[in-house]
Amino acid sequence: MNLDKKYQKSIKRGVSMPECSCPIINEKKFINKFFDWTGKVFYTQSQPLFFHVPVNIDTRMNKLMMDVESSGYKIKGPETVIQEDSMFKGKIMIEIEDPKTDDNNLIRFKERTRIYSTVFTESWDKLARGVREVTKKLQKKKMKVTKVYFMHLTCPECAKKRGYKTVIFCKVKEEKKPAKKESIKKTGKKPQKIKKR
Repeated sequence: MNLDKKYQKSIKRGVSMPECSCPIINEKKFINKFFDWTGKVFYTQSQPLFFHVPVNIDTRMNKLMMDVESSGYKIKGPETVIQEDSMFKGKIMIEIEDPKTDDNNLIRFKERTRIYSTVFTESWDKLARGVREVTKKLQKKKMKVTKVYFMHLTCPECAKKRGYKTVIFCKVKEEKKPAKKESIKKTGKKPQKIKKR
């Protein structure tokens, strides 16, 4: 199945923007980098996927922006939408300033959150392979990937001119090194008893 054609058909069924809304971001700052997401707050919304590929994402992104505005939240930094990875049902999310209130649509990274990023330059239907390659690379560095997110810098439409560019964010956790056992030298002497006072 040609997933790019499936994407184009899904846009036609929804309400798409008249022009491509993909962010113009220098992808070099995401190549082999580490970030600290501790304390960040994101507003989220469900996103249908087809083997990791977002379906009808333009419509969902429009709704996400409208929901953020109607809720009175303030978007933090550039308006870049991040996709939580899954096979068929994931989330899209955008960073906002912490409203200091409870909301089921909010995700707070309260604990220490270390993120590794790289840039994948092949089509969306090959993202799963890209994730496997990054995971193996991090495993060699004794890091375990616990969650994966994508930031699509180009869609299938603008990729015709700019090429596919997707930032892969991996939430990582360093594997604990096994504790070294202290070597006990045999002296042949019996351990002395400690007298109680």
